[in-house]
Amino acid sequence: MPPGGHEEIRAALALASIRQVGPLLFESLTRALGTAARALECSRKHLLEIEGIGPKTADLICAGPDWAEIDRQIAACDALGVRILTSADYPRLLAHIPAPPPVLFVQGSFEDADERSLAIVGTRNPDHYGSRVTRELAGALARRGLTIISGLAMGVDQVAHGAALEAGGRTIAVLGCGHDVDYPRGSAALRKQILGSGAIVSEFAPGTQPLPAHFRQRNRIISGLALGVLLTQGTRKSGAMITVGYALEQNRQVFCVPGPIHSMRSGAPHLFLKQGAALVENADDVFESLPEANTGKRAQGPAEPRQQVLSTQGAAAPKADLSEEERALMDSLAQGQMLHRDELLAHAGLDAGRGAPILLSLELRGLLRAHPGGHYSSN
Repeated sequence: MPPGGHEEIRAALALASIRQVGPLLFESLTRALGTAARALECSRKHLLEIEGIGPKTADLICAGPDWAEIDRQIAACDALGVRILTSADYPRLLAHIPAPPPVLFVQGSFEDADERSLAIVGTRNPDHYGSRVTRELAGALARRGLTIISGLAMGVDQVAHGAALEAGGRTIAVLGCGHDVDYPRGSAALRKQILGSGAIVSEFAPGTQPLPAHFRQRNRIISGLALGVLLTQGTRKSGAMITVGYALEQNRQVFCVPGPIHSMRSGAPHLFLKQGAALVENADDVFESLPEANTGKRAQGPAEPRQQVLSTQGAAAPKADLSEEERALMDSLAQGQMLHRDELLAHAGLDAGRGAPILLSLELRGLLRAHPGGHYSSN
């Protein structure tokens, strides 16, 4: 292994690459043992004493990673100009979220100014109203010094990034794939602009494809990097609902823009507004509700809970309304139990192609809770 900090980066990459060691278990291992390198050298007996580590996971860790693949990842990052960070070098807010990413792949750079940041999320298919309010708010907030964070997806995300850049501000894009993957297609020019005034980050190594579960996982980084999350437009089945859910778990402020009452795209913002989210009509509404943004105060870690009344569940579907496949998935989870996606689908007799959309539907309806690393528990 390379000496010094490079050794721990290589060990962190290796530990995170082991099947079933997602961010949740990575955090348990490094908290218990101090470093990723020590976890890789730990005995099976000692591993089994760590919370969340079962026999199968312990065996996989003891078997060790594919070191050739780890070195390939490092070489690919070097070729792309991607830096590999561990949690010691994360922005302050991100470092304190539950189950932070084991490593972060970064193009561009973080700056102190990014501690004054706001995530803007919403539908991939905004109407004229949604695009307009997103552009106006992102531009106004960027001009007042906030870094705008989003996920580079088509729709609201790209509108927010573009507006921040047009305003001469900073913006950070969080990917659900590797840096070398052209997704969303046609975003190369926008990526180049972002790198001129911000950063592009991912917890996924080069070559990682944009799987649906990756976007759910990346959403916690979008909210984790920011002081708050602004939802401008989205249906109640929008993936932006998941980002808001992570924001609440991370004690971030949630802001929503009201929309036309007859539009399905107003469903998600209106749900949260009814539950107490801050209503936003202009940039002042954000600054008045978010003192850290207005004063330039540096974030010192997790804030006190702000919006405990909010919930992503809405009216959870009664279990009597579940389909046979949905019930099979729910019955596989005992109360308080947590299973990896593959194990859960196997219990229910479903393949990944059929099971993934069912898991997402159950999550959005408030019956399942998704955890980083592909683990699920019942709500």
